[in-house]
Amino acid sequence: MQKEYKQLTSLPFLAGLGILLANDLVLKEYFHNYFTGKISDFCGLFVFAIFWSVLFPKRKALVFFITALLFILWKSPYSQAFINLFSEYVFVVQRIVDISDLMALLILPFAWIQLAAPQKASFTNPWVAGLLTLFSFCATSVAGPIERFEQPQYVLFESPNFSPATAEYFGYDIDFKFYKFDNLIVIGVENILIDEYPAKEDDFQKNLILKDLDKRVIQVINLYQKGYYSLNKPIGNHTLVIETDGIRDSLNFSGSRLNGEFTRTDSTGKVLIKGQYKNGIEDLTWIFVDSVGDSLTKTIFKNGEAIKSEKYNSGKYISSEKILSRAETVRNKYFQLIILLSLAVGIIILIVKNYRDVSSKEIRYSTSEKILYSFFLPLAVATAINIFSEFIPDAYDAPFKILGDLMLSYIIILPLFLIIIFIIQARKRIDLLWYILLFALLFNLVQEFNQLSNLSIGLSQ
Repeated sequence: MQKEYKQLTSLPFLAGLGILLANDLVLKEYFHNYFTGKISDFCGLFVFAIFWSVLFPKRKALVFFITALLFILWKSPYSQAFINLFSEYVFVVQRIVDISDLMALLILPFAWIQLAAPQKASFTNPWVAGLLTLFSFCATSVAGPIERFEQPQYVLFESPNFSPATAEYFGYDIDFKFYKFDNLIVIGVENILIDEYPAKEDDFQKNLILKDLDKRVIQVINLYQKGYYSLNKPIGNHTLVIETDGIRDSLNFSGSRLNGEFTRTDSTGKVLIKGQYKNGIEDLTWIFVDSVGDSLTKTIFKNGEAIKSEKYNSGKYISSEKILSRAETVRNKYFQLIILLSLAVGIIILIVKNYRDVSSKEIRYSTSEKILYSFFLPLAVATAINIFSEFIPDAYDAPFKILGDLMLSYIIILPLFLIIIFIIQARKRIDLLWYILLFALLFNLVQEFNQLSNLSIGLSQ
């Protein structure tokens, strides 16, 4: 190992990297606040400066200067054009304009001192540390889960001094569109960041977000512009018309939320969308017309959830589709759990039967076979888990699920297979297949029970 690369395996660097990953992948999701944001800035700068200094050891001073300069630009409104372009064509990134974040630059002298300190011990392979570092650079700025709205969503506020130019300056015009009407400001919401990944992207999930969409919009805007301009809930009802790019939206508001009839027409007056809102949530029957042809889709909503979709062409009925509500999805999940449990019990009975039938003829494994099985079988379980998930409707899912399944398989399943191979000693070779399927089914059973719990959140409200 080259001397310079040892810095990537030092305890301070690995600690900073570990805290950065834990903060961005876990803590921000559950405790998103001022402190988690500052942890990202401090640890990110520390890791970033050391990593690139290791790669360019003769340009250490230049690396630190560029690191500080890029961080200052990143935390300023001047980087917004680049962020918008990158988010549109690569993947969505997120950053907040906050001058107080610049205090994180104080960590750079400590990174400089760490680089100068002699490293006698290595705590991991530098290639592993390097790959994790590159991953952390991508993960730390990737935007969190996003709720996207299929139907148009608008919220209304009173704000005498607020203007669309303000939104463009602070950089939150990428998801919101702003329309000024004297003292009123209409904000069109195409999508919005949410706190955690939903159990299922359906109308029920969308309605949970829509219930307080006006508050969520204010929260997002205040994150960027720190209350420079106030947004207040208007009193009474307002009827407004927004015209952009040949599209005309007729809006009715009660307070801040859409309420009543909504109509979207094109430049010729042809109705493209027509429906009803109730406190910002779709209600009753919505009609969607093809802007070019004669096809039409009629969607029926009940309690804000689409329950049926009908398609027409030139006025003739073509087809219809029933759409499952969240309550029906939860009901089906109970049936899925019963099936998984029944399959697991059946395999257990089969394994016990084989054990009793061939009790005196254990399989003899060579040492190489035991080592091979110990490595291969947890991998086979992780593979089976994800294969089963593909056949389960509305199955449990999570970021990095495949990687998580693999890690848990080796942490939990490997010791169990060691017990099976060395102590219990399977009676038939096919029993190893039954064990693989059994452990995979039990994993799926736990995951789907967790999915059931997540799907049931808010259902009784």
